[in-house]
Amino acid sequence: MSAINPSISILIPNYNKAPFLPQTLNSILNQTFSNWECIIVDDQSTDDSVFIIKKFAEKDSRIKLFERPNDVAKGGNVCRNIALHKANGEHVVFFDSDDWFTSDALQERFSLVSQKGFDFVANQGVFWNGQDETALLIASPTQRKALDCFFDFQPLWLSQSLTIRREFLLQQNIQWNENVPFYQDVLFNIDLLLHTESYCFSEKIDWVWRKSDQQTLGNKAMKVNTYAENKALADSLFDLSIRYHKDNGLWFKQYCVQRFYDLLIGNTASSLNKGLLAYCDAIVCKLQLNYLHSTIVKIVARIGLWSYRMNISLGQSIFFRIWKKRWMSKINHSKSNHFLTESIDLINRALPIYKTTKQAT
Repeated sequence: MSAINPSISILIPNYNKAPFLPQTLNSILNQTFSNWECIIVDDQSTDDSVFIIKKFAEKDSRIKLFERPNDVAKGGNVCRNIALHKANGEHVVFFDSDDWFTSDALQERFSLVSQKGFDFVANQGVFWNGQDETALLIASPTQRKALDCFFDFQPLWLSQSLTIRREFLLQQNIQWNENVPFYQDVLFNIDLLLHTESYCFSEKIDWVWRKSDQQTLGNKAMKVNTYAENKALADSLFDLSIRYHKDNGLWFKQYCVQRFYDLLIGNTASSLNKGLLAYCDAIVCKLQLNYLHSTIVKIVARIGLWSYRMNISLGQSIFFRIWKKRWMSKINHSKSNHFLTESIDLINRALPIYKTTKQAT
């Protein structure tokens, strides 16, 4: 079976997810909606992923495998962008190779997104280990603006929740940031929301974000990482924030200061490196601080980095008082705790997910 002009293209990056691929692909094959294609871009896996995907593709030609070329960078975002440009569908769904859909997900999504010509729709999902009778909602309802939530890194949905009009993405040149290895989902959704208000959110639960025993949310994002990776994140956030915020960089300064501080106190001394200084350089360069102000920022940052690495209590105290108290006491935090906080009973709230998965296992 082949979809010549598919209504939906499901776009999946994959790297070494062989144990989970069968359930993910079966959840696509079992859809009540049939006019789809599934484009998988493998990031040169070293396990049996390619073998498994080829077996599924032989059974159903709507599943198409591509491998990341050697001459482009490695990474999930690169694979997502490759998949997007190979897609033929009127709408696209970005999915992961270890998550799965309920059987009516695509049918309901297509009906919703095409009903009023939305640029995208977002559906509710759950964070679940596949065994327990309870799961966590991706996000609880909130009255705050979606953009404010994403800028506060409290997302209302994840990319797997989205069904997006492909032409809209191409016209607005919205792609995944290939230079940022963490918070890419937040960046993508901010960019999406900055370009349109034509969307809706459905509270119907139609997909599962798989929770593994080894998974720690935000683990990579809370490591120090390299200077280039942190600088790429800061630069991207600045470019997005100045299109939305009216505070001439106040939010951006708050973010950089907070992230520097969180990474500094949240990592071991041996792992601290110059990657943290990317946020200081971003503040100085992007906000165009004068010489005196920029010098103070750099000196205080280096005092903090050196003191925590060498465990010098006096230096830590100086850093804490100047950096944390003086800079951040001016900022009024308004974050809400609605991301992965509400536990739900799957038997009552999402029976199809629980039954389908139990039968599969």
